[in-house]
Amino acid sequence: MTTTPYTRTVEDAPTVSVVGDVYALLARAEDTGGSLTVVHAIVPPGGGPPPHTHLHDDEAFFLIEGELDLTLGDESHRIGPGAFAFVPRGSLHAFKNATTAPVRMLFFTTPGGVDRVFTEAGAPLAPGAREPAPVNDEAIEKLLRACAANGIVVEPPTQA
Repeated sequence: MTTTPYTRTVEDAPTVSVVGDVYALLARAEDTGGSLTVVHAIVPPGGGPPPHTHLHDDEAFFLIEGELDLTLGDESHRIGPGAFAFVPRGSLHAFKNATTAPVRMLFFTTPGGVDRVFTEAGAPLAPGAREPAPVNDEAIEKLLRACAANGIVVEPPTQA
């Protein structure tokens, strides 16, 4: 796939709501010849995915604003603005906004393609939107199917 240079802002990027988070797709696989995906995420209080493993891509996070609880395997970290984390493919990880304020972060995957999960499972929003669509069981099931179809293994919830 041939690509051309481009610029894109959070305000004009294709944007989706994925089970409560808002993702602006700054670089999709189709934009980068498959080389990477870059997403600007707004994670509301209580938001974030359950533990999961990417089978086909490496992932990195850069926190812009707020604090996030990041789990990497058996280790948990509270990270703040300016923090960076790298998660190689095959590594179990999760993040959660356990604070009362939204978190803004960038995440990157190489190669690209994780954006397909978001476009398959997410509710389209207007570019620049900051409020997520409502979360319901159908949205969660749709996300689980998209993850399974795109090489992301989501861990089942643990019973207390």
